[in-house]
Amino acid sequence: MDAFGRLWFAVLGQAVDDAVAVVPEPPIHIHDMYCAPGCTRVMLSEAHYHRRVAMLWFNSARIATGSFIWVCSVLSVDPVKVREQVDSLRDVSCKRRRSSIRK
Repeated sequence: MDAFGRLWFAVLGQAVDDAVAVVPEPPIHIHDMYCAPGCTRVMLSEAHYHRRVAMLWFNSARIATGSFIWVCSVLSVDPVKVREQVDSLRDVSCKRRRSSIRK
């Protein structure tokens, strides 16, 4: 694999890491004075934020440079299979998170 391929493989690897990260702490709910009465905003931890952004990237239908589908094309991998693997890894990480909360 050339340097270009290694770069995009690293991007894909980081996105997988972010998407499946075990994030034990729950989001913090805060009342915001700029929010409508009775409204609560959710303040995400950095790990929650990265996980959410990674999942948006994986689930995007965009084909522009840097998009998930474009990266899969560059790496000659099937985006459907990659998404299935990420979902499978997320299921495992959720089970791990639930078991750590119970302890």
